[in-house]
Amino acid sequence: MGHHRAASAAGLAALALACGAGPSAAATPGTPVARCAAKDLAASVRAIDAGAGNRYAALVLTNTSRTACTTRGYVGLQLTGPDGAKVPTRVVRDTSQAAADLTVAPGGRIWARLHWGAVPSGSEPVTGPCEPTARTVRVIPPDRHDAVTAPWTAGAVCAGGRIDGLPLAPGAGPSS
Repeated sequence: MGHHRAASAAGLAALALACGAGPSAAATPGTPVARCAAKDLAASVRAIDAGAGNRYAALVLTNTSRTACTTRGYVGLQLTGPDGAKVPTRVVRDTSQAAADLTVAPGGRIWARLHWGAVPSGSEPVTGPCEPTARTVRVIPPDRHDAVTAPWTAGAVCAGGRIDGLPLAPGAGPSS
């Protein structure tokens, strides 16, 4: 009977991988799992779409630790310039998708879609960048105060640095 359970568990694991669950699958039931901290994550930002003054990117967080961690909700962001000074950043939660509890296995990835405007608004200059151009972004995991830094190569963020963000979801987002 134990051999049958092991075979069933292996079959379920193979099915989960085939369905795209990959390393983001849940940890062993009953094992307490810590919240994802910045020290356990690597961050990257990848452009996924642009058009008509709108920019979209996938913010991907990878669990670099040796243990699973959990998270739920929205990241905090702070753009910074080449000298490390803060660049205007205002994160707005896009609630069109519900937040979900996520368990991120070692090597697993989670992502959030970011959206911002590239057209000056209000009193922003119409020539040159609308806001100072960031070089890095500090990413604060949900319910945390610590941050992980990633390069920002997506250009200026107009409208006073407004970035709309969806809640974190499993995987690495769509390809470019």
